[in-house]
Amino acid sequence: MALLDRFKKRSDTQEQSVPTAGDFTKMTIETGDLAKHIDKVAQEYRIPVKMIDFKILSYRTFYRKRGEKKYKEIKTDQAKKLRESELLLDPDIEIRQQIKAELFKKERAKAPVLKMVIGANKAMTKIFLTFKKQQILQYSDTMEREILAEIDRKMARLGLLLGVFNHEDLQGIVSRVVSTVRVNKSIDEDMQIVLCEGVEAEAPSPARITYHYKHSNTGKLDEDVQVDYADRGYIQTVSEGDLILECTKATEGHIGRTCRGEVIPVPQPHIELSEECEGIEIEEGIRIEEDEEHIRYIATRKGYVNEPRQNHFVIQDELVIDEVSFRTTGSIEAGEDKDVKIHIQTHDEFADSVGSGVRVETSELRTHGNVGSGAYIKAKVVEIGGQTHQTSVIEAKEAKIQLHKGSVEADSVEIEILESGKVIADVVRINKISGGEIQAKEVYVQSVLSNAIIKASHLIEIEQVEGNGNKFIIDPTAQRGFAEMVEKIETDLNERKKEVATLTQKIKRLRTKIHNEKETIDQINQRISELKEQGVRPPEALINKLKEHQKVIKEHNLLLKELKDVKIEKERLKSELKEMQSSVFDAKVINHSIWKEFNEIKFMILNPPVEAVYLPKEGEMGEEITLGQTEEGEFILNRKGS
Repeated sequence: MALLDRFKKRSDTQEQSVPTAGDFTKMTIETGDLAKHIDKVAQEYRIPVKMIDFKILSYRTFYRKRGEKKYKEIKTDQAKKLRESELLLDPDIEIRQQIKAELFKKERAKAPVLKMVIGANKAMTKIFLTFKKQQILQYSDTMEREILAEIDRKMARLGLLLGVFNHEDLQGIVSRVVSTVRVNKSIDEDMQIVLCEGVEAEAPSPARITYHYKHSNTGKLDEDVQVDYADRGYIQTVSEGDLILECTKATEGHIGRTCRGEVIPVPQPHIELSEECEGIEIEEGIRIEEDEEHIRYIATRKGYVNEPRQNHFVIQDELVIDEVSFRTTGSIEAGEDKDVKIHIQTHDEFADSVGSGVRVETSELRTHGNVGSGAYIKAKVVEIGGQTHQTSVIEAKEAKIQLHKGSVEADSVEIEILESGKVIADVVRINKISGGEIQAKEVYVQSVLSNAIIKASHLIEIEQVEGNGNKFIIDPTAQRGFAEMVEKIETDLNERKKEVATLTQKIKRLRTKIHNEKETIDQINQRISELKEQGVRPPEALINKLKEHQKVIKEHNLLLKELKDVKIEKERLKSELKEMQSSVFDAKVINHSIWKEFNEIKFMILNPPVEAVYLPKEGEMGEEITLGQTEEGEFILNRKGS
């Protein structure tokens, strides 16, 4: 029985030594994991965690290199500088914090000074603090201190490092929030700030090469422009100073750090240059610029980028190919301003050098071959040694064509044979015409067969007329841009007429005003003279009235001068328009051979709209034909033997 009593007594003693909720009041702890330590205390005293509150007394920050035994302490006032150092980018650096706190029992639920919510991004590199919208807040002198303490408590519970990644002006932000509460007694809308910000991980990037020249000629497509599916970018043109290639060097990247100081790992970097960057070769026409991050290859002249072998680049201005076709090259749009010269060496005289439906835009194009149906050529200089299809179109500064059946527009055109084609130019020289239409300023033809329509604004000169059904027309509107020039002159003339009307009206009003005030102004001048003779200063009102009148006179005179200038400009425009319309009187049709019947010579008068026509007879000697006008105003054709 005694043994049983001793055992019972020992058990009672053990039960009495277990802490209970009633035993917990407060304690001071020092820990590296505050939340875990509070959980442990709660379990030990058998009380809910929410019944334990705490106050942070102090904290200490330490770091060490992996493998080292001891931690080194960073003083609290130096902790923020840790973020600026290279230590955070070293994956072998471990950071921890020791918090000294006083734990105590919550006596009753205490409303927070302000409602605050903490959130974070997925990587825990950014922690956000939101001051929630609240009404009827009570300001106190301790509010700022209490808010800062509450922020530290929230961060400590989440294991966030204190004082290391904090917003550099956190205290200033809190102070402004408190000032708002003090003035408004409320927070009218949620206010969010970045409470602390760690280090974002940056993944390493390998070296890469960018072929800028392959994208420089592409842009946003206009919805109203039809897409040319034949354009496959056969050549890529550049201008001086254009960036052709760019090698971006490899970057190592770096680890990140969460706001708890934990390492965010990144893959091992690949820092070698790519094979493309290592093996690039260049020739004349390209220069290199290099910095820490890039190697740039820049064009030093116009042309196109040629890569004769892999990673070997050169700027060239001449392209020699066998054909331009949908099958081989697609359309070539090098642009007139890039100084690219295209030579098409067609070996089959019956094949098209420029195939059906393709476009070629370049500085110069030369070929001995033909131009296919629906083909379009635009260049400064075009030379076609073969024939052009009826549906082909050529635009150029200078064009030289062997056999032309299509359409060409240029400043200067030379054609060996025109066969039912169309020509628009300033100056046209043709050896033989068999049908077709010409519109130009000056036309020179060696031999005209039949059914040609030749229209010129200044001169038509023919060496030999061999057929009939031809029309030789002198028309001022045949000059390229004539309609636009006339329209501009007429528009300017109408504007000047409106200005004359407006100025005349203004001058009339001012002249009336000056006339009506003349008697009053004369009286004022007389009164001022009298006062000056008496040695009395004239009243300011009289002086001001005189100044206003003089200002009106000055404005009137300026308007008169402006009206004169506008009238002179109006007369100049009328004279220019008349000269353009009357240029038909200086134009000529010259035939150095005898005439064939059924041909027609016509002069078009614009003002008034009249046609003067001459139908030469068979065998009539060649003549120089011009337009004249009798004293009665009748238009006649003057013929002068050649």
